[in-house]
Amino acid sequence: CNLKPLVLYLLVNLVLFALLLGIIYMNLYENNIENSHKDKLLKQATSISRKLSTIIADNDEESYTEYLQVLSELDTENTDIWTISNPSAISPMSSNLETIDITGIELPADFVKVINLAFSNITSFEKGYYEESGGLSAIMGFPINNGEVVGVVFLISQVIYQDNIIMDSMKLIAISIF
Repeated sequence: CNLKPLVLYLLVNLVLFALLLGIIYMNLYENNIENSHKDKLLKQATSISRKLSTIIADNDEESYTEYLQVLSELDTENTDIWTISNPSAISPMSSNLETIDITGIELPADFVKVINLAFSNITSFEKGYYEESGGLSAIMGFPINNGEVVGVVFLISQVIYQDNIIMDSMKLIAISIF
């Protein structure tokens, strides 16, 4: 009869330990997925920026349209690619290379912040809920350099799959506890 409190105590400690371990694991897993997504966006933005810099230097705007077409065919995660000219540059990127004209468009504060940081030659990343992009999304701004920052590569990528993976993992942890 004296074993019941001891067994109950051990069960409670085991469940608390499993829950604590699960929470720690989920935080690490979520951070790892976010960092992986951020690295992927950075690689894409770097590649696009290099290509644009080459196109601007060679004055070969026609090849950029083909390049964008190839990118859109390769993209499986619906990443929107915006190229935006820097109006403050001495020689801004040609408007023919822009994929969007943001003049007069009211953008979310995070979009404006990331774009302005990229105009200042600073790569930045944010994650949040943006109705304009269909929900939870990651955004990245990367400068396009040609002696100065002539424009920005701005990527918008939905991260819905990340929440699905995390929820599935939480379910597995919950099942393993009980």
